[in-house]
Amino acid sequence: MIARLRDVASETVGGDARETLLVGGLALLAVTSAIPLPASAAATDETSAAGGVDPATTANRTTGALTFDHTFERLPDRPGDVRVTVETTAPEHVTSVAIQVPENATVVETDGYERTGDDGETAWIWDRSDADTDRPTVSYVVNVDRTDDGTREAASTGEWALFNWRTADVEWRYERVDDTPEPVVVERGHAAGEGVVGPGYAYLGPSETYSRTVDGETIRLVVPQATEMAESPRAVLAALATASDDLRVGARNERLTVFVAPDPIDASGRLSRAEVDGRQDVYVAADEPLDTPDNAWFHEYVHSRQSYETAPGMAWFDDASAEYYAAWLAYEGGHVSREAFYDHVRTDEERDAVLAETESVDDDASYFKGMRVLAALDAEIREASDGDRTLRAVVAAMNAHDREVDRTAFASFVADAAGDPHDEWLATYVGTSQAPPVPDYLPGARETAVDDGVRAMGDDVGAAPLTAQLLFVGGVVLAVWTLRSRFGSG
Repeated sequence: MIARLRDVASETVGGDARETLLVGGLALLAVTSAIPLPASAAATDETSAAGGVDPATTANRTTGALTFDHTFERLPDRPGDVRVTVETTAPEHVTSVAIQVPENATVVETDGYERTGDDGETAWIWDRSDADTDRPTVSYVVNVDRTDDGTREAASTGEWALFNWRTADVEWRYERVDDTPEPVVVERGHAAGEGVVGPGYAYLGPSETYSRTVDGETIRLVVPQATEMAESPRAVLAALATASDDLRVGARNERLTVFVAPDPIDASGRLSRAEVDGRQDVYVAADEPLDTPDNAWFHEYVHSRQSYETAPGMAWFDDASAEYYAAWLAYEGGHVSREAFYDHVRTDEERDAVLAETESVDDDASYFKGMRVLAALDAEIREASDGDRTLRAVVAAMNAHDREVDRTAFASFVADAAGDPHDEWLATYVGTSQAPPVPDYLPGARETAVDDGVRAMGDDVGAAPLTAQLLFVGGVVLAVWTLRSRFGSG
């Protein structure tokens, strides 16, 4: 029986295999690191930061697992290229495994895999009946540099590499004995030497890793040695932690890995869109600032909290909400003024676009008109609910929805949040070229000790009542009086 499981994968955590559905990619056991990670160490989820992990040992912990261990190695003398070695461990009832390397890859070494032609495609086959090893490997060199419309999205310089590893991995299938159970498929990623590997992105080279946990979500910031950030790692990590606490829309990750992208990568940021058991990763360019409403750090963070799927007519919402909430989190965290926030969300760019006709998730109309529509809709919901609810209630309902979110479902979520239907409003500003006005609807800016990780008071939390203030002052006076009585005034 041949099983092709390109869209189903699992990872092993603490000895329990959990099956995970992915969208268009393979799964991978994310790599962890210490705080900060020693420059000479690479870490995995199943060992300490300073030690290695024996793939056979960890695979044996999962009975019946078909395991693919991917090891990524940078090549100092070959900029653009990375060497990938895939080691396979198969349970006894799997009789053969076939893998196919990427089109632009060159196989340089195999052990147990034999080349064959299948339907005009070259594949590498391991057959248990005539194999010399039960842990076959294949190694190939692949170019990981990626450019999209002139924007460099991934690079390997020889000194370091940062790339979406799922664009450079193998496709696979297996054959098993009839009437035997489907094997659990486990994929793990490792860096050969220094590096950090996440569910989608791999960074190879020396780096430091900083970590903070907020409301059950651990945020890891991986800072390559090869880059200088526009902001301090401490400030970025504190800002992201505040964003995690403020953006209460559900769908928090167990762990989010944020890679800092060095030059020559010039994309402002990217989400890998690989999610494994509540773990995701993004990267943000090193030169991105915090003190702007057009905030790449928060934009990619918001993307990591979008767990819904959109139907036709709703593709605009992904980047519209990421851009809107990036500006909102920048304001909420004290990074920009109220005026800067309004100047940004009241943009006239793409104001004549029809959002319902937007097919691509990265269309400019989504960023600009979409952001403006959501700002106006947030104001509508706040006013209609007397300030009890905001647009966050709509996003939370979308995240909790177990089917694609179409325009009808979206309208119902808006009605629930506002307390009355807004179908005509949505039909006008989502379904036509008209653009809504954005009124003043936010409170004034607050002072925020962002660099020390002190959370800003949210707009749902008012100032401390007078009684609490008086108790605080009284406590200070009592403490001073006690000290003076004990030690004297001189």
